[in-house]
Amino acid sequence: MIQRIQTVFLFTATLLLFLATIFPLAKLYDISTNTFINMFAMKIIITGNPISILSKSLLITGCCIYLASILGFIAIITFKNRKLQMLITSIAMVLSFFCCIFILITSYRIMPSPDTSLTFTFTAIFPVVAFVLFFLAYKAINKDDKLVKSLDRIR
Repeated sequence: MIQRIQTVFLFTATLLLFLATIFPLAKLYDISTNTFINMFAMKIIITGNPISILSKSLLITGCCIYLASILGFIAIITFKNRKLQMLITSIAMVLSFFCCIFILITSYRIMPSPDTSLTFTFTAIFPVVAFVLFFLAYKAINKDDKLVKSLDRIR
């Protein structure tokens, strides 16, 4: 059913992951060159330099975030098939976990020098919260599935 609590969890996780693609995940300040570096999900923007840089690890991070967000939306739509919904939710949960790891790895890989200060923005915690929300949605879907199966046995 679409009006269940797992829908709220899935929608919130999807929204948070979508917002993680819009806002910067980390900000770096290089003291030696006096430049600010903003790390987004798919690109790096260096202030003073209008060129945005793409890297392979950022591409993987962005794809994981986008894919987990899309899977969260698909899980909301597949409310009639609970087994498929649980599978999609678990895949989105794993992807959001990998997003957290890739954000950490990427942010430390793009540091140009040891004098660089790294600051994670509030947006960087969104994949972690999405992971927890996907987990709670999975538990709620599983609970509903067990309830329906128990009612089928009584009949």
